[in-house]
Amino acid sequence: MEAIYQRDSDQDGLTDAQELTLGTNPLSADSDGDGRSDLVEVEEGTNPLEKDLQDMGQTSITEPSSVFMEMKQKISDMMESHYKEFIQALISIETGIENEQDLEDLYTYYMRTDAVSLLSSDLETSPQEVEMEIEL
Repeated sequence: MEAIYQRDSDQDGLTDAQELTLGTNPLSADSDGDGRSDLVEVEEGTNPLEKDLQDMGQTSITEPSSVFMEMKQKISDMMESHYKEFIQALISIETGIENEQDLEDLYTYYMRTDAVSLLSSDLETSPQEVEMEIEL
């Protein structure tokens, strides 16, 4: 099984990790249902969470939001420079766990097994269960 930072469940060109970061649906190539893939919208600087409005009789898309472009760049920079912390943040969001040692244990478990999906019930494993498995 591919890791979340490599997997692209909806095959839209964005990894599942990128989709979770952006808040888009990693299981749908077009999260807002406007007929344009999430990747195309991100590349063009439009918001993949809001349907693009087109002026009647024109084929051009509205101008990208500078706030969205700035957010996209910051997320991209964070993923590249702080990968471990980024994954731990995703784990924390999915599980509600804030204890740093528990997050470290879950991150180690996730990276070692490479089969845990941040999108499924795999993360329902408690930190105590992970500790027991790591000790084995």
